[in-house]
Amino acid sequence: MKIISIKIARLLVLLVLFTLICSNLNITHATYDPLSVKNNVFGIHILFPEEVSDAAPLVNSNGGDWGYVTIPIQVSDKNVGKWQKFMDDCARRHLIPLIRLATTGDYFVKSSWSEPSKYEVLDFANFLNSLNWPTKNRYVIIFNEPNRGDEWGGAPNPASYAQILDYAVQVFKQTNSNFFIIAA
Repeated sequence: MKIISIKIARLLVLLVLFTLICSNLNITHATYDPLSVKNNVFGIHILFPEEVSDAAPLVNSNGGDWGYVTIPIQVSDKNVGKWQKFMDDCARRHLIPLIRLATTGDYFVKSSWSEPSKYEVLDFANFLNSLNWPTKNRYVIIFNEPNRGDEWGGAPNPASYAQILDYAVQVFKQTNSNFFIIAA
């Protein structure tokens, strides 16, 4: 009986989320509506900036142009030269970067990533704003899989993620109105 009620609860949560997402499809808070510009709808996730040269032929194949590439940046990896080169490579190869913020391994809980702090969000906003992006809209994914304990400080914490997401939207938009924030 308990398994059935858990499944029903999960289904209800998914239905509510689906309804909320669908009801906001026509609303955009980007600098410009991304659907107003013709671009490729394909993308790929990479782990290292050096992989951008392999990603471009995949997402921009069969006549596509300006496909997407998602890449994580850890709080400890804010080398301006490295990431500006990545942005320049994206521009040259007609790729739209989606930057996924990432923390680092938790010092005390070795099997998980640390929970992000407001300071790290502010630091990311300033760092990413210092780069020259290949597109006007600057897409930033606020961390990763907060529903997994090993990705969120050892235990899932939806309330904490909601607070960080809300703070990130405020900070990034105040830093530069061209930031387009995407939830994990």
